[in-house]
Amino acid sequence: ELIAVMKGFDLAVGDSLAIVDMINNVSNNLPVSFGAISEGLTRVSGTLSQSGTSIQETIGLLTGGFASLRNIEKVSSGLIILNQRLRGISETGDEIEGLAPKLQSAFKEIAGIDIADANGELRSTYDIVADLAKVSDTLGSKERQYLFELAAGNRQVSVLNAVVNSWDSVSLAIDKATNSTGSAMRENEKFLDSIQGKTNHLASSFQMLASNTIESGAIKRLIDFATALV
Repeated sequence: ELIAVMKGFDLAVGDSLAIVDMINNVSNNLPVSFGAISEGLTRVSGTLSQSGTSIQETIGLLTGGFASLRNIEKVSSGLIILNQRLRGISETGDEIEGLAPKLQSAFKEIAGIDIADANGELRSTYDIVADLAKVSDTLGSKERQYLFELAAGNRQVSVLNAVVNSWDSVSLAIDKATNSTGSAMRENEKFLDSIQGKTNHLASSFQMLASNTIESGAIKRLIDFATALV
């Protein structure tokens, strides 16, 4: 999974620990598991990275959608379809005739959002959704439904709704992913310290038991048994 994510975002092998730190720190601070983020990144990295969406922003979008839907496969599929439709492309990779200009016109007229930059290049999926989240509450219910379905399609509109409605989680996840250096290492050190402490306590207890209550041969056999069991 990690290799697929690195390839998707064109990252070097040396960035692998940084990716683990990001996932670990987000899963420690938001209601999403390490495994869910990993699976989501594996599914969407190759698609969202092509739109200019960073790995931190992708983690944020996945976390926001998962916070409501609790289904990383559905969230991942929804983000892929959203990314493709914003570029006027169908699920199969074919151009949907007339969709791109229709999206540009609807976003501008209904929400005041430019989905293309000054050079005519389509903006990143994250940037477009971020602008949509800012104005979502100002839209009428019919306007919002029309715009969201146009962008994500009828089957995946629930994912776009979930991401926008959980934008605080999206922003927090991005912050935790951005400021995550050393997160996994610190947690691993705590885990190892905990194991060492319990091991030392166990050894001390054995010594006390041997000196106070059990003759030498019996304690040796007990230690051999414990060693074999471990």
